[in-house]
Amino acid sequence: MVSSAKTNRNTFDMFFLLTLSGILALCMGRDWMWDEATTYENVLPTNVWELFSYQKFSLANHHLINSLYVKILQSVGIRHVFFFRLLSVTGFIIFYFSNIQLFRIWDIRRGYIFFLVLAPYFTYFSQARGYALSIGFLSFSVLSLVKFIQSRDVRYEYLLVCSACLSALSIFSFFFASASVLVIYAFVKFRKRLDIHFFFCTIIFIFISFYIYFSGNIIQEYDPYIIGSDSMLKNGMLSSILSDFALQQELGLFQFYPYLKLAMLLTLLAPLIYLPLLFWRKNSGRSHIAFAKRGIALILIAITITGIYLSHLFFGAKYPLGRAILCLHYLLILNSILIVCYYYPFRRIYSFPFFFVIGVSCFQAYALFSDLTKPGIADHLKTTGRMPLYVLDYGNNPSLELLNRLEGIHKENIHKVETVPELDQLLESDRVHTSYLLCPKSRLDSVKYRFNILYQGKDNLYLLKEDAF
Repeated sequence: MVSSAKTNRNTFDMFFLLTLSGILALCMGRDWMWDEATTYENVLPTNVWELFSYQKFSLANHHLINSLYVKILQSVGIRHVFFFRLLSVTGFIIFYFSNIQLFRIWDIRRGYIFFLVLAPYFTYFSQARGYALSIGFLSFSVLSLVKFIQSRDVRYEYLLVCSACLSALSIFSFFFASASVLVIYAFVKFRKRLDIHFFFCTIIFIFISFYIYFSGNIIQEYDPYIIGSDSMLKNGMLSSILSDFALQQELGLFQFYPYLKLAMLLTLLAPLIYLPLLFWRKNSGRSHIAFAKRGIALILIAITITGIYLSHLFFGAKYPLGRAILCLHYLLILNSILIVCYYYPFRRIYSFPFFFVIGVSCFQAYALFSDLTKPGIADHLKTTGRMPLYVLDYGNNPSLELLNRLEGIHKENIHKVETVPELDQLLESDRVHTSYLLCPKSRLDSVKYRFNILYQGKDNLYLLKEDAF
């Protein structure tokens, strides 16, 4: 029996190392992404106080803790994107071991960590953004809350408050998920007795809340592109969550997709009607232990959604969408795992979507890692040499200019264009040089009449060379 437990532990230690190695490979091999490059360029001319006060970098792209980390690396002359992504790797390590400890407390098999690691937020563990750190601290705050409910140890009071506040500071839209942890903590304290520790924890949370409120107002004023909606249901927050779980980006064009989305809806929401009734079972043992085991994720979800709704109702805040609400993705999966493990009637309901998501996640992982072997933006710049390089449909993406500078290439004749007629006009004005074109896969058909494909690069960017004239 001991040997079996040791083998099981070693298996998932290997899974952790394999997953960590994959994340590090993505950190090393992927080019600077749009958001990462935007953060780098906006942090560069600011000082630490300006980052805290949101005076210059007043965009939702400014994730406070990540921006401070970027500033530190810039100040010591670090240039490679790998090092800027290590903070997110730290978030993954916190996330992984916090949930492993939760499973141990709840007597849940370690194998369920697969469903958490392969969730829609997996790729954020390898990006220089604030999401990974935020979700890592959120999971640690949930762990500390469960330990506090069971032991009433003062250490866990400060751990849960500090980790919840750090989660909210990493991503402001995670504030209500972090606040939900503190609401349950306050409820537990009120049931027993209030003390000086509760007073200090409350002061910390109130201070952080006011800071996030005023900083959030600055972002709303200066950033017109905040991801959000005025609807919670249709084309809103909950619809966005279902689309992420049903893998809309990969499967949205297939005819069966609406049925898959409906299946996900029933899977995630139907058991929530049944679950509260289980709290009234007389044989559930000590009420706070049963609560900490079975219902905590559900209560966190309910408080989070209520907080977001009240914020929209009273302050006009938009409902967050997609990556801005990844905290709810985590809590929904955690709640699903609890239902599967404690309430046997729902195991069959969850078997299909769980394994479906794992299967598609494996294909996603294959696509990500196979992409690492392809040429990147720096390779495109070096290949074209002194010849003109036209960039089609790349918008205001600052990644190309950033890599051009950081890699020391300093290519000058780069021209961004938005339409094919604009490209034709520029090409006709320069018949001396052979031109190159960098364009996404979606625009290949519109330029093949004039260019030949040299190769496919990372992120579905193709490098093409103009036909001889």
